[in-house]
Amino acid sequence: MMQDKTFVRRLKERKLVQWALAYLAAAFVVFQSIEVLAEPWGIGPGIQRAIHVLLLIGLLVVLIVAWYHGESERQRVSGPELLMIAVLLGIAGLLVALLGPGAGGRPEEREPSAVSVSESARPSVAALPFEHWSGLEEDRWFTDGIHEQILTQLSKVGGLSVRGRTSAMEYRDSPKNLREIGQELNARYLLEGSVFREGETVRITVQLVDAQQDEHLWAESYDRDLSVESLLDVQSDIAQRVTHAMQAELTPAERARIEARPTDNLQAYNLYLLGQYHWNKFAQEDIEKAIGYYEQAIAADPSYALAHAGLGDAYLILALGHGIGAAEPSETIRRAEELGRRALELDEELSEAYVVLGMIKHAFDYEYAEAERMLRRAIELSPSNAGAHTRLGLLLCDLRRHDEAIATGRRAQELDPLAPIMSTDLARSLMAAGRFDEAVVETRAVIERAPDFRLGHLALCAALTFKGEYAEAIAACETARSMSGNPENLARLAAAHALAGNESEVRLIETQMREIARQRYVSPLEMGRLYEGVG
Repeated sequence: MMQDKTFVRRLKERKLVQWALAYLAAAFVVFQSIEVLAEPWGIGPGIQRAIHVLLLIGLLVVLIVAWYHGESERQRVSGPELLMIAVLLGIAGLLVALLGPGAGGRPEEREPSAVSVSESARPSVAALPFEHWSGLEEDRWFTDGIHEQILTQLSKVGGLSVRGRTSAMEYRDSPKNLREIGQELNARYLLEGSVFREGETVRITVQLVDAQQDEHLWAESYDRDLSVESLLDVQSDIAQRVTHAMQAELTPAERARIEARPTDNLQAYNLYLLGQYHWNKFAQEDIEKAIGYYEQAIAADPSYALAHAGLGDAYLILALGHGIGAAEPSETIRRAEELGRRALELDEELSEAYVVLGMIKHAFDYEYAEAERMLRRAIELSPSNAGAHTRLGLLLCDLRRHDEAIATGRRAQELDPLAPIMSTDLARSLMAAGRFDEAVVETRAVIERAPDFRLGHLALCAALTFKGEYAEAIAACETARSMSGNPENLARLAAAHALAGNESEVRLIETQMREIARQRYVSPLEMGRLYEGVG
């Protein structure tokens, strides 16, 4: 009993309780501040864990110092105290390293800029084409639409690196095993699935596989009534459970975006999926069909932001040309802009709308600062949106920020490695930086994978022209011209002939382009390239 009283007396003499209470009060303020500031300042769970550990270690340090200081009149820290503090700080540093940001391969729970975070720091996943078990080929749009919507939901998760649709679709009916596919896409995890629709019901089956370890991580089968609420709930659940299975984390904002319901109208939802199905075919007649379906979706649900963004994107494609038959852009582009802005009024966190508006500000309005802001916002909202990355890369290229442009282009290429447009856009940035040999390597790789991709041949023509290899450049442009009568092909060909000294060929192309211009819209940019070629 006497020893207990002595111990209590010593606690009072050393004011240990006062020290502890004062420290805990200060620590409580820090805890509350971190909780309030975490989301707006992007303080991830790794950083929060590190701060918590440091505060706990700090409590031990305070108690030990208070004990060994003795009575209140003693002020200086002794040698043993310094040694103990040093040991505790060493332990704290070790714990921070183990529990801090990025520990154990777990990404920070925040909304990072996709350009600033390494691909290797995120679990990588590809959603392979879903099997169409409904039987009717004319209903494939529904299966492909469900697959694409799940892919879009996963792309909103900043803790994942999601491979793009174009690359994933290369493996429809592929004989390759999952390990081979994972290696080719540089994706450790693969999501497989199937859709069976019959009458008023639908069954969606999915499974997540670790392609490196050949291990099934998670599988689920959803039997639901055919309603938009059921379909959207299933897509949301799949995205969240896949994220959890790969030990990635969702921010509250990401979870809210994934759980949001863009429409409550099944007819509008189906029409939007039909629009996406035809948009992805990327032929002029399919883009025009997509426009019709998007317009019907908007008529069925005027508040459907995704349908507005899809329609704006389709008009933008027509205005840009892209080898599918250019439209005179003045009215088309303003219509696309109206649709993009309306989409943002309906949903201010819609990545697709920011991409449309960012492209317009870049390619037509030349408001580069605003274009960059919008494209970066699109990436914040959907970090695995490869299209937003490649458009940002082209903008940075035009701003002559070459290192950033190339890094962003490579990021787009990593996200959608088999999409030829990603490598072609990267080649453009390489050419702008004077890295012509690398541009030739990129474009030749594109042509090897996609020999019918016209823009790949056109990019090779440009790269070879810059290198002074005019004969090969002319051959590449001729290949592009054989695929399409797009004036861009003729203008590039004229430039190559002009530099090679083939004046008669240039004059012949000039005549052809003037004839085309009398029958349809030809961009002043292409006419400018032609006149540059003829001097």
